[in-house]
Amino acid sequence: ALGQEMAEIFNCHYGVEPKGNAPSNPQAEFRNKNILIVRHTLPETGKKFGKSADEVRELLANACRKLRELRAQRPRPHRDDKTLTAWNGLMISACARAAQVLDEPRYLAAARKTAAFVESRLSDKRAGTLWRRYRVGEAAIEGFVEDYAYLIQGLIDLYEASFDVKWLLWATELQQKQDTLFWDPNDGGYFSTAGNDPRILLRMKEDYDGAEPSPNSVAALNLLRLSQMTDNKTFRWRAATIFAVMGDRMQSVPSAMPQMLVAVMFHLDQPKQIV
Repeated sequence: ALGQEMAEIFNCHYGVEPKGNAPSNPQAEFRNKNILIVRHTLPETGKKFGKSADEVRELLANACRKLRELRAQRPRPHRDDKTLTAWNGLMISACARAAQVLDEPRYLAAARKTAAFVESRLSDKRAGTLWRRYRVGEAAIEGFVEDYAYLIQGLIDLYEASFDVKWLLWATELQQKQDTLFWDPNDGGYFSTAGNDPRILLRMKEDYDGAEPSPNSVAALNLLRLSQMTDNKTFRWRAATIFAVMGDRMQSVPSAMPQMLVAVMFHLDQPKQIV
């Protein structure tokens, strides 16, 4: 497709090797195949082929354009374009906090718009519950505890960034619904599922703060923040109960629960209130 000269420059710059360039290949998907990666700077590639950096830049741009046109003729992979309540809750938090820190109104507008979308498309107002996902006009699957916890956190952050009390009121309502659906009345803490589906044989409680924080960790901080704002003593009691349930794990593997430790520090500290 590229011709010999352009292919040699392209292969050098992007690390293409005759027997493949994947040194670690546990599942053997890339045997004798190449994963394009920039291996050299433009001046380095140019020096090897006696060309200037600008010449190399133009050659590579033409090569990528030709390959892109060829790739466009292949069947495209399926795209995962569903909207998840939980992940949008995390995004609302990110935008609201960024709006505060960077004093950027666009981020606050994005947070508001996202919250309004979740409210109109992913919440059942009559039941006061959340749906987990939305796609092509359909909301489906009863929300998991992470959908509630992450969205509540986002709404609290949005309230603190905008001082629009509607978000705080909705967060409080969702917290009460989360308590009803997921709280373990025997041992404390939140189950991941509501227990309505007979196909789910075991209700789990997540406690690991990985790429996404544990819903119990996020919920603990949500409860403490809402308790401070609404003077709801039950919220604070539930947070303390979560700490008791997770106490042994926090002591033995604290590095696995950093978000839970954030909530513990908030619990032990004296919050500053500005009226």
